[in-house]
Amino acid sequence: MDRLTKLEVFSKIAETGSFFETARSLNLSRPTVTRLMAELEKDLNQKLLFRNTRRVSLTSAGESFLPRARELLNLASDIFHSPRHSEKYDGLYRINIATTYANFKLPELIEEFQKLHPGIRIELLLSASPLPLVQNRIDLRFQIGGKVNPLYIKRSLGKSNSWMCASPAYLDTHSRPETIKDLLKQDLLHNLVIDEDLGEELLHVKGRGVYTWWFTHGNKREKLKVAPKFACNYSKPLYHACLRGQGIAYLPISESLLDVLEGRLEVVLPEYRGILVDIWAVYASSAHKPPFTEELLAYVKHAFETILANPVEQRAEAV
Repeated sequence: MDRLTKLEVFSKIAETGSFFETARSLNLSRPTVTRLMAELEKDLNQKLLFRNTRRVSLTSAGESFLPRARELLNLASDIFHSPRHSEKYDGLYRINIATTYANFKLPELIEEFQKLHPGIRIELLLSASPLPLVQNRIDLRFQIGGKVNPLYIKRSLGKSNSWMCASPAYLDTHSRPETIKDLLKQDLLHNLVIDEDLGEELLHVKGRGVYTWWFTHGNKREKLKVAPKFACNYSKPLYHACLRGQGIAYLPISESLLDVLEGRLEVVLPEYRGILVDIWAVYASSAHKPPFTEELLAYVKHAFETILANPVEQRAEAV
């Protein structure tokens, strides 16, 4: 068999930790999988795997080689399976949208994409944190911020940023903050998932019910310990609480821009922003990603770039 098949076997073993699961997934016999791995290690003159009776794991050489192997597989997949504009997609696919930042706009974009390709059937799994791909039979995952399993392939779709928003009704009945410290006198709405997504160095729990909010102001970072009135690990309740005038919330710009432009929300301390976080598309193997992946990712990336292409002032003038 060719070397790409050996790379695919190695990538799948790294993903599953099992020769048996790899053989079943790739429709190969167990002896064939064993032989191909032995040949690959001989070709590279390196030991890539530790084997024991319970599970297979990567050696340090295997961990170093895995990203290169998946890059080659990804390139080969793009060459041989790149979509044509006239191509029709079909089949059932599972997509996970992880972290609550992503739960607003992305489902709409996937729905719009599905209208362009009506043969596609989608099972959409929304979750507060990333779901394991293999165990949940997930073909593609979107997540904003957070860590990505190094055994998976991740593709950057850009950056996401946030700002602080409140409804006009809330600001009419509360003093408008003029400084960061003025936030301590306000009712604050906190997204618990942010702590995990951005990492301990950016946003972390300081004590029971007390959290650190980080801000960017020009080229500087500032922080403030806050005790929010309401905290939730899912951002839609925070978003709706903000709209109902319950307090000030950190919201993704891409998801709240229309509300700001149409007057349902106002930006509080507009010179301050949140911390930039990555938007990732994640899949387990380039050989088994959905055939429409490249087209969908280009569609999503273009949509986010369009939403955030111009300053808010320019967008507001256009409404």
